[in-house]
Amino acid sequence: MRAGIALVCTIILLPAVRAAATPYYIGYEADTPGVFPEDVGWERHPTGGGANRTVADGIFTLSSDDPAVSDIYRFDGNEQMNPDPGEFFFAEWRMRVLPGSANADVSVYFASDDYGGDVSMGWGENDFWSFADGNHLQLDATVFHTYRLESLDMVDYEFYLDGDLAYQGFFDPPTLNSSFAFWGDGGVGQPGTTIYSSSEWDYFRLGVLPVPAPSAAWLLVGAMGAFVLMRRRQIIVH
Repeated sequence: MRAGIALVCTIILLPAVRAAATPYYIGYEADTPGVFPEDVGWERHPTGGGANRTVADGIFTLSSDDPAVSDIYRFDGNEQMNPDPGEFFFAEWRMRVLPGSANADVSVYFASDDYGGDVSMGWGENDFWSFADGNHLQLDATVFHTYRLESLDMVDYEFYLDGDLAYQGFFDPPTLNSSFAFWGDGGVGQPGTTIYSSSEWDYFRLGVLPVPAPSAAWLLVGAMGAFVLMRRRQIIVH
């Protein structure tokens, strides 16, 4: 019976999966020892010699206790990052901040030239900030979480934490003439201070996807309904 349920769900969901074409995508997966983000299309921008880096056991680690050091990974998307009607921009990453890291030294940033807006995000041990729109979440950032940003227009966005909608924010509107994103150790401290920054990254992905068609959503509802119906029949039989 379980095989029958799986077969029905697979048949119903298959068209929805095929419909999700990808206009563009760039990602870093920390799966291969010795392979760093700059090896798969990201631009590395280090200062002060850059952070100490390792890739092991599926985790990319950035670590530094020097206030003169930063180490970020940038993608220049230009118009590619700006979704057209019927598309949406997304970025998703799974990471954690190690205990003792300075507030907001670990960071993620997005900029769009469509309306000249940006989103700047930072982490502490127990906090997450989105600085432009003033959003603040209290959480244990020393354990791995999955973060995701989605936007239809690079003006407003939705932010998800571990799959749940955490808040709705907006791109701060300074004047920018390029579209790009970066992530990593984005902070440089003041002379004479000590900033410890250490973070571990499982992956970082971004791109532009088609907005799911209503028919795809109904296919998903149909699959869920089929599962419930067959499950009830299975209970009745037993």
